[in-house]
Amino acid sequence: MPAWSSVHVGELFLSHLSFIFQRHSLQLKSASSPLPCPPGSFAPVAGTSSCWDCPDGSYNDRHGQTSCQRCPVGFYCSSGTKQPCSSSTIAPVEGMSACSSCPAGFLVNALNQSCDPCAMSDICNSNENRGQCGKGEYLDGDSCYYCGAGYYQTETGQRECLPCPIGHQCYDNSEPPVPCSPGTYQSTPAATSCSDTPAGHYNAGSGAETPQSWPAGTYQTDSGKVSCMVSLSWQPVQV
Repeated sequence: MPAWSSVHVGELFLSHLSFIFQRHSLQLKSASSPLPCPPGSFAPVAGTSSCWDCPDGSYNDRHGQTSCQRCPVGFYCSSGTKQPCSSSTIAPVEGMSACSSCPAGFLVNALNQSCDPCAMSDICNSNENRGQCGKGEYLDGDSCYYCGAGYYQTETGQRECLPCPIGHQCYDNSEPPVPCSPGTYQSTPAATSCSDTPAGHYNAGSGAETPQSWPAGTYQTDSGKVSCMVSLSWQPVQV
């Protein structure tokens, strides 16, 4: 075994002391180094032992801040974070901690900053939906209603239904009026069907408003006919 001199022993002792000193210095430095406040918090003054949470309506998205930022329009801020309003809500002013809904008849604008009045032919009974009444419907207030019997509407986004014209029938309120077929007629508006021509009458064309009487020398005993028959026994009256 090699002999240790007093010089070697002294060097080993000093090396050990140096290691202990360096480790202790690092611990002191770690304990005394300030830590930056995390996002969502702040430290407004020096010498603070802990960070403060951003109040509602404000946020911080960076480390080591001395104040929080006011929540911008179109966003809400809670627990120190900033979030955009949903498509159905708005934040019209800065510093909001929650978003609000639009009333009936209004719709959220694209930037979630305000409520815009609904267009005249649009439906605005839901913040998330915007559309028009369909065919066979009409808009009253903020709701759509089906056209009544004998009325129709072939376009979308309308505020009224139209009565079926005379000479026509409307059995489908989303389709155009259908002309009465030959042998039938309709003399009143808003009808859902046409009537057969009565006996002694006829209609040869479509869309008739009234039944036609048979001309002289003809007759018709049945209803719903398109023509009359020639009377072989008819003779002009002698004066």
